[in-house]
Amino acid sequence: MTNSRANPLLNRPVLVLAMCIMLAALMAIGCSRDHGNEVTGIVRLDGEPLSGGKITFFHPKFPGRNVTAYIQPDGSFKVLWVPSGDVTATVVALPPQRKDREAKQSRQTRLKVPNVPLKYTDPETSDLITQISSGEQNLEIDLQS
Repeated sequence: MTNSRANPLLNRPVLVLAMCIMLAALMAIGCSRDHGNEVTGIVRLDGEPLSGGKITFFHPKFPGRNVTAYIQPDGSFKVLWVPSGDVTATVVALPPQRKDREAKQSRQTRLKVPNVPLKYTDPETSDLITQISSGEQNLEIDLQS
């Protein structure tokens, strides 16, 4: 006569292995030093708010962990998870965002894209370097044409 129930001791190594993997994953997540910071601010071009674009933060110790936010029509931006330390920012101009009704009406008219100098669009040439500290931070980014 055979026992229809599996022997609990045979499943023990699998259970122990699964628990070890879960514990290692939790430790790796918990031991990560920098989960990032919230950065808000405004981007100005020649003293006027930039009406549309993207701002991206590059950290030399975290290549590939670049963080991007869209610049609102009033020049403001909000980005989460920016690593602490010296970061280089780039700004790329985009057409200003429009509300649905305005977008439908303006499809036939060409939207003016702000003229951001090329040096600000590349992390190798951008001089927009700032120190990000722990917690929330507010930046004022002034571009000159």
